[in-house]
Amino acid sequence: MKIIAFSVVGLVILVNTLPLLVTAVMRSILIYSWEVGDIINIGSYVLKILLSMWLLLGSRGVVGLIRSARTAGLRK
Repeated sequence: MKIIAFSVVGLVILVNTLPLLVTAVMRSILIYSWEVGDIINIGSYVLKILLSMWLLLGSRGVVGLIRSARTAGLRK
């Protein structure tokens, strides 16, 4: 039951934060405004997305993703 609860919380955070991140990045790119407040907002959105991915996939899932990314394209 806890796994489902953490997954749902992670999914809710991800769904709420991803549009905010895309909006902040696009706004900064389009109006060439990279002020400190914009960078801090983008950083906080990235941290929220990382937290939501960890909650959604679990720590084992995140570690598995990192390991597979490190060895991607290498012969075993």
